[in-house]
Amino acid sequence: MNMTFKTLLASGLAATLCAPAALAQQADFDPYGYVGADIGYFRVESEEFPDDDDNVDDNRTSYRLRVGGRLTPVIGIEGGYTDFGDYDDGPATYTADGLTLAGVLHIPLGERASVYGKLGELFWDAEAEGPLGGRATTDGEDVFYGVGASLPLGEVVALNLGYERYALDDTDVDLAAVGLDVQFGGSRY
Repeated sequence: MNMTFKTLLASGLAATLCAPAALAQQADFDPYGYVGADIGYFRVESEEFPDDDDNVDDNRTSYRLRVGGRLTPVIGIEGGYTDFGDYDDGPATYTADGLTLAGVLHIPLGERASVYGKLGELFWDAEAEGPLGGRATTDGEDVFYGVGASLPLGEVVALNLGYERYALDDTDVDLAAVGLDVQFGGSRY
Protein backbone atom coordinates (compact mmCIF):
# COMPACT_ATOMS: atom_id res chain seq x y z
CA MET A 1 0.00 0.00 0.00
CA ASN A 2 1.51 3.35 -0.93
CA MET A 3 1.62 6.26 1.51
CA THR A 4 -1.01 8.37 -0.26
CA PHE A 5 -3.54 5.55 -0.02
CA LYS A 6 -2.71 4.99 3.67
CA THR A 7 -3.16 8.71 4.37
CA LEU A 8 -6.52 8.84 2.60
CA LEU A 9 -7.66 5.66 4.37
CA ALA A 10 -6.68 7.00 7.81
CA SER A 11 -8.29 10.39 7.11
CA GLY A 12 -11.49 8.72 5.93
CA LEU A 13 -11.65 6.48 8.99
CA ALA A 14 -11.11 9.45 11.33
CA ALA A 15 -13.77 11.49 9.52
CA THR A 16 -16.23 8.59 9.78
CA LEU A 17 -15.65 8.29 13.52
CA CYS A 18 -16.18 12.03 14.02
CA ALA A 19 -19.23 12.33 11.75
CA PRO A 20 -21.91 11.90 14.47
CA ALA A 21 -20.47 14.73 16.58
CA ALA A 22 -20.13 16.95 13.52
CA LEU A 23 -23.72 16.34 12.44
CA ALA A 24 -24.99 17.16 15.93
CA GLN A 25 -23.30 20.60 15.79
CA GLN A 26 -23.91 21.22 12.07
CA ALA A 27 -27.11 23.25 12.62
CA ASP A 28 -25.16 26.13 14.25
CA PHE A 29 -22.06 25.94 12.05
CA ASP A 30 -21.32 27.69 8.77
CA PRO A 31 -18.31 26.33 6.89
CA TYR A 32 -15.49 28.79 6.28
CA GLY A 33 -12.14 28.96 4.55
CA TYR A 34 -8.82 30.49 5.52
CA VAL A 35 -5.42 31.46 4.25
CA GLY A 36 -2.52 31.51 6.66
CA ALA A 37 1.17 32.21 7.01
CA ASP A 38 3.45 30.86 9.76
CA ILE A 39 7.02 31.28 10.87
CA GLY A 40 8.71 28.52 12.82
CA TYR A 41 11.79 26.85 14.18
CA PHE A 42 12.82 23.36 13.08
CA ARG A 43 15.12 20.65 14.34
CA VAL A 44 16.37 17.51 12.66
CA GLU A 45 16.12 14.05 14.26
CA SER A 46 17.52 13.83 17.80
CA GLU A 47 18.82 17.37 18.33
CA GLU A 48 17.76 19.22 21.44
CA PHE A 49 14.92 21.63 20.76
CA PRO A 50 16.39 24.31 20.77
CA ASP A 51 19.87 23.59 22.09
CA ASP A 52 22.31 26.06 23.66
CA ASP A 53 24.28 26.60 20.45
CA ASP A 54 21.28 27.63 18.35
CA ASN A 55 20.90 31.28 17.45
CA VAL A 56 19.53 33.37 14.61
CA ASP A 57 22.61 32.66 12.47
CA ASP A 58 21.66 28.97 12.30
CA ASN A 59 19.07 29.68 9.58
CA ARG A 60 16.73 27.23 11.28
CA THR A 61 13.83 29.51 10.57
CA SER A 62 11.17 27.99 8.39
CA TYR A 63 7.93 29.31 7.01
CA ARG A 64 4.63 27.88 5.83
CA LEU A 65 1.86 29.18 3.62
CA ARG A 66 -1.50 27.43 4.07
CA VAL A 67 -4.97 27.43 2.59
CA GLY A 68 -7.82 25.38 3.97
CA GLY A 69 -11.38 25.07 4.99
CA ARG A 70 -13.36 23.97 7.99
CA LEU A 71 -16.19 21.94 6.47
CA THR A 72 -17.93 20.99 9.73
CA PRO A 73 -17.21 21.86 13.37
CA VAL A 74 -14.94 18.80 13.46
CA ILE A 75 -13.63 18.16 9.92
CA GLY A 76 -11.33 20.33 7.82
CA ILE A 77 -8.90 20.08 4.94
CA GLU A 78 -5.67 21.99 4.38
CA GLY A 79 -3.02 22.35 1.70
CA GLY A 80 0.18 24.31 1.85
CA TYR A 81 3.81 24.97 1.12
CA THR A 82 6.58 24.56 3.73
CA ASP A 83 10.14 25.83 3.40
CA PHE A 84 12.33 24.06 5.95
CA GLY A 85 15.19 26.55 5.69
CA ASP A 86 18.84 25.46 5.85
CA TYR A 87 20.53 22.85 8.01
CA ASP A 88 24.30 22.46 8.40
CA ASP A 89 25.72 19.05 9.28
CA GLY A 90 29.49 19.28 9.42
CA PRO A 91 30.73 20.58 6.08
CA ALA A 92 27.46 19.85 4.24
CA THR A 93 24.44 22.18 3.95
CA TYR A 94 20.93 20.84 3.39
CA THR A 95 17.79 22.63 2.20
CA ALA A 96 14.30 21.22 1.79
CA ASP A 97 10.79 22.32 0.96
CA GLY A 98 7.52 20.68 0.07
CA LEU A 99 3.81 20.78 -0.63
CA THR A 100 1.34 19.34 1.88
CA LEU A 101 -2.22 18.04 1.79
CA ALA A 102 -3.90 17.04 5.04
CA GLY A 103 -7.14 16.18 6.76
CA VAL A 104 -7.70 18.17 9.97
CA LEU A 105 -9.82 17.03 12.93
CA HIS A 106 -10.91 19.80 15.32
CA ILE A 107 -12.13 19.76 18.89
CA PRO A 108 -14.19 22.97 19.06
CA LEU A 109 -13.57 25.25 22.05
CA GLY A 110 -16.02 27.94 21.00
CA GLU A 111 -17.46 29.53 17.88
CA ARG A 112 -14.13 29.52 15.97
CA ALA A 113 -11.54 28.41 18.54
CA SER A 114 -10.32 24.82 18.46
CA VAL A 115 -7.50 22.44 19.14
CA TYR A 116 -6.74 20.17 16.22
CA GLY A 117 -4.81 17.22 14.93
CA LYS A 118 -3.81 16.76 11.32
CA LEU A 119 -2.60 13.89 9.20
CA GLY A 120 -1.44 14.27 5.65
CA GLU A 121 1.08 13.77 2.91
CA LEU A 122 4.24 15.81 2.28
CA PHE A 123 5.59 15.97 -1.29
CA TRP A 124 9.15 17.20 -0.76
CA ASP A 125 12.39 18.15 -2.52
CA ALA A 126 15.77 18.31 -0.78
CA GLU A 127 19.23 19.42 -1.81
CA ALA A 128 22.63 18.82 -0.21
CA GLU A 129 25.70 20.91 -0.97
CA GLY A 130 29.17 19.70 -0.04
CA PRO A 131 32.18 21.80 0.98
CA LEU A 132 33.67 21.65 -2.54
CA GLY A 133 30.47 22.82 -4.23
CA GLY A 134 29.10 19.40 -5.22
CA ARG A 135 25.31 19.12 -5.13
CA ALA A 136 22.89 16.23 -4.77
CA THR A 137 19.11 16.42 -4.96
CA THR A 138 16.38 14.02 -3.95
CA ASP A 139 12.63 14.08 -3.59
CA GLY A 140 9.83 11.94 -2.25
CA GLU A 141 6.53 11.80 -0.46
CA ASP A 142 5.94 10.87 3.15
CA VAL A 143 3.21 11.01 5.76
CA PHE A 144 3.28 13.83 8.31
CA TYR A 145 1.21 14.64 11.38
CA GLY A 146 0.69 17.57 13.70
CA VAL A 147 -1.26 19.13 16.54
CA GLY A 148 -2.14 22.71 17.30
CA ALA A 149 -4.63 25.36 18.30
CA SER A 150 -6.55 28.02 16.42
CA LEU A 151 -7.59 31.00 18.57
CA PRO A 152 -9.69 33.89 17.25
CA LEU A 153 -8.17 37.37 17.56
CA GLY A 154 -11.06 39.24 15.97
CA GLU A 155 -13.82 38.82 13.41
CA VAL A 156 -11.65 37.33 10.66
CA VAL A 157 -8.16 36.84 12.12
CA ALA A 158 -7.04 33.83 14.16
CA LEU A 159 -3.75 32.94 15.85
CA ASN A 160 -2.43 29.53 14.78
CA LEU A 161 -0.01 27.63 17.04
CA GLY A 162 1.24 24.31 15.75
CA TYR A 163 3.73 21.47 15.96
CA GLU A 164 4.32 19.08 13.07
CA ARG A 165 6.56 16.08 12.46
CA TYR A 166 7.68 15.36 8.92
CA ALA A 167 9.66 12.43 7.55
CA LEU A 168 11.97 13.03 4.61
CA ASP A 169 13.06 9.49 3.78
CA ASP A 170 14.86 8.43 6.97
CA THR A 171 15.24 11.94 8.42
CA ASP A 172 12.64 13.25 10.88
CA VAL A 173 12.05 17.01 11.01
CA ASP A 174 10.14 18.62 13.91
CA LEU A 175 8.64 22.06 13.30
CA ALA A 176 7.07 24.41 15.85
CA ALA A 177 5.38 27.44 14.29
CA VAL A 178 3.19 30.43 15.05
CA GLY A 179 1.17 32.36 12.52
CA LEU A 180 -1.99 34.15 11.52
CA ASP A 181 -5.00 32.92 9.57
CA VAL A 182 -7.39 35.20 7.71
CA GLN A 183 -10.79 33.51 7.65
CA PHE A 184 -13.49 34.06 5.05
CA GLY A 185 -17.02 32.78 4.49
CA GLY A 186 -19.43 31.64 7.15
CA SER A 187 -22.24 33.68 8.68
CA ARG A 188 -20.29 36.30 10.60
CA TYR A 189 -20.20 38.77 7.66
